[in-house]
Amino acid sequence: MKLLRHCLIWGGIPLIMASCSQETPWGSGTDSGEGGINVRLTALTDVKAAVPSVRAENGELVPPPAEEFQIRLTKNDGSYTKSWSSLEEFAKEESFSVGDYQLSAFYGSETSQGIAGNKGYETAYYYGSQDVTVREGQTSEVQLQPSLANAVLVIEYTDAFKNYFPYYSTTVQTEGHDAVNLGNLDGAYNYVVPGNLDITIEAQLQNGNRVHLTPASFPTEAKHMYKLRFTVYDGEIGKADQLGISFDESLTTDEVRVDLSDDVLNGEAPVVAASGFTSGDVMDVQKNIDFKRNLKFNVVARGGMKTAKLTIESDTYSPAYLTNGVVDLCSLDDAKRSEMEAAGIVMRGFREPEGEMANLDLTGLVANLPDGVHKFSLAVTDKHTNSSEPVDVTVRLYELHMSMEANGEAPFGEGYAEVAVTYDGPDPTDPANTQFYFRAENNYGSYNDCEVLSVTAENPTRVFEKKRYIYKVSVPFVDKDVFNVRAYWGLSGMEPDMEAPVAFSYPDYKVQLDPMSRKLRLKVDFDDPKKQDLFFRKIHVFMNGKKVDESDREKFSRDEPTHFIAIYELNPEAEYYVQTTLQSSAEPTKWGSNDNVIMEAAEPVPNGDFSQLKDKVSVTLNAGGKYRVSPVDYQHKCPISYQEAESWATLNAKTFFDNGDANNNTWFRVPSVTVRNGSAEIRTVAYSNKGGSIERSGTAFNTKYYCENAPSTSDMVYAPGELFLGTYGYSWNTSMANGEGTETRVYGVPFNSRPTSFTFDYTYIPYDAPDRAQVKVEILAADGSVLSEREAYLYSKESTEKYTIIMPRYYNFGVKAASLRIRFVSSTQATNWVYFRKNTELNEGQGLGNKTLPENSTKAVATGSVLTVSNLQFQYGEIQ
Repeated sequence: MKLLRHCLIWGGIPLIMASCSQETPWGSGTDSGEGGINVRLTALTDVKAAVPSVRAENGELVPPPAEEFQIRLTKNDGSYTKSWSSLEEFAKEESFSVGDYQLSAFYGSETSQGIAGNKGYETAYYYGSQDVTVREGQTSEVQLQPSLANAVLVIEYTDAFKNYFPYYSTTVQTEGHDAVNLGNLDGAYNYVVPGNLDITIEAQLQNGNRVHLTPASFPTEAKHMYKLRFTVYDGEIGKADQLGISFDESLTTDEVRVDLSDDVLNGEAPVVAASGFTSGDVMDVQKNIDFKRNLKFNVVARGGMKTAKLTIESDTYSPAYLTNGVVDLCSLDDAKRSEMEAAGIVMRGFREPEGEMANLDLTGLVANLPDGVHKFSLAVTDKHTNSSEPVDVTVRLYELHMSMEANGEAPFGEGYAEVAVTYDGPDPTDPANTQFYFRAENNYGSYNDCEVLSVTAENPTRVFEKKRYIYKVSVPFVDKDVFNVRAYWGLSGMEPDMEAPVAFSYPDYKVQLDPMSRKLRLKVDFDDPKKQDLFFRKIHVFMNGKKVDESDREKFSRDEPTHFIAIYELNPEAEYYVQTTLQSSAEPTKWGSNDNVIMEAAEPVPNGDFSQLKDKVSVTLNAGGKYRVSPVDYQHKCPISYQEAESWATLNAKTFFDNGDANNNTWFRVPSVTVRNGSAEIRTVAYSNKGGSIERSGTAFNTKYYCENAPSTSDMVYAPGELFLGTYGYSWNTSMANGEGTETRVYGVPFNSRPTSFTFDYTYIPYDAPDRAQVKVEILAADGSVLSEREAYLYSKESTEKYTIIMPRYYNFGVKAASLRIRFVSSTQATNWVYFRKNTELNEGQGLGNKTLPENSTKAVATGSVLTVSNLQFQYGEIQ
């Protein structure tokens, strides 16, 4: 953008007068070679509005009062320089040696910028200087007129702009300087560092999206005011909304317009992503060690790159390719590109017109940089003026020498180690200096960050000798005799600068043993939980004189949650000689424990094949209601029989309860569990302890030789079938509600093993799709506490399938099993659905007469979901 005219801020406002001495206080005629200086200070500030229509609500600029200026006096030959915090302090000086000086007054600094503030000058920079000669025995008069060294920026937001953007904020940045957020103050004075100025607008759209636009850049000068007006044209210019930025005649006569199309408002802003570092990182790098980190900037600009400005701030590096510390990678000429590539900079994608992807790699540049502090920053703007967030990193280079070794053995179980660092750099015990960071090797070969617990500096015995620092650092819980500690100078994400092996010294300990059926559990017996964790990780186990292979996960495990060590694939009821040690050698010299142990038995599921049966129950019942072929009523009968398995209980005593003639019918007495051929059929049934009425069917000339009616559902009770280890008893009398007799349930049977899984074969035919069966397994201790339990739900399965339940860990170390509970339930629905056949569904297939049906064949029964289980087995020794 061309600069057409300047508006000067330059007017005289006398504020205060100050001097540094009274009338020649040293006396006349002295030959001391000294003289005085008397200062009059007037700050200059005068604002001319280039365009009167652009108002400045804060009024005229307000200069700092004279008492807030600092004073600096410098002798031209460089032999003397001194600063004073105020005129008052300067006035206390009685005299100065004769000679030529430069006297300057200033407020703020060269980098001061920002909103004017309540006082009107807090963020400004004023500066003025004057040559002065001090003569012997005389007082030199000096008139200082510090003036504003900033440019002044005034921004006005029109009502159309404010209505278009619910939120907005303006940020400005002068090349080579930090960005400053000016917020959204309308018409306020803002001080900026003179130079090429970028204007960036962050705004929120009506749909909630946010955009970053960089619509304008122009040069600014000190003591000049620049006035901008932001507005939005809604259909007035062209077909789409446009953002308009107008300037006073000090800049241009042409208005800048930015299309607010969907591509701009809804498009992705450019993104600069750091690779090998995090934006804002400060890297301390030794010059004599290879730089092993990446220093890359990856750019994605879906709107096409317009500018990609690399800013380098350095106290020792000022290459020719920079202008005011900035270079635009999208507009490099061949000479600049060659210079940058020769310096070790790799650039890809920036030469493509409006390219969308690019990469900047400064890794090679770091190796060529001189000692010092170097800050790199990259920001990208696309063709729609959307701008990225800048990404920056600072590199500090030092020439250093260092080494490290273990400071004795680490005490096993204490969680720390000591290392000695020999180092000739700045004192690392001073928090203001670069620190050492440490990482220690863990059990898996990777490294954990260490906390520095203490550091002590040992005094050198000779001049210029490197200092030795003893670091006490935390270490992870490892099971290695020797582990490595790594040291990093500066950021701990780099490759290590030093590495040293550290050995452990071994303590005494005790081990508890918990033999199960096919696995042996071990636990370190130590009061300190931290040490117990270390021992758990470090301990090695020998069985019958042979070391257990810890790499074989089928035979060995360390359980983190419980801190139990487990040895698998042992034999039930076998005896083993068990030894433990903290030494990793195959032939250790120090044992921590020596024990003989006998393993538990591996008990099967009691009667899990249902081969042991109780006495058969068999009775002949009326099969459904009567039917009539006039003038005779007929009644079919059906033998009902079932068997139950030893050790297992059912609810048959309730669902098949005998109430004599009152419920002598297959509708009212229904076995809920039947065991035959090694399988148990568990079904949901309807039954009635008190019985009920069944309406007779049929008349004269009836040819349906069966009763077509079912009992009233109000006479019936519903119950899911249950099969469980234990016993069950039931009694009922007519004073009780139907199905609500007295139950006596005893869950569980004696059992002295701790299985690791339970399997069975099953089919499940639910009465309705949402229904599901349930199985629950519990292993209990002698006091009734649960050692391990698991329940599962079974869904529709028409063909036989094996189901496996993995038992949870037995967290109660050393607690033996005393009883076992297993329970199957045929239905878990709140309403126990059953189906009542009726009409022709009740056809028993018999001729006329009182017939006796085949055993258990009657259709006059109401049942629901059916679960069939068989082949119940326990397994032992799986890894838990």
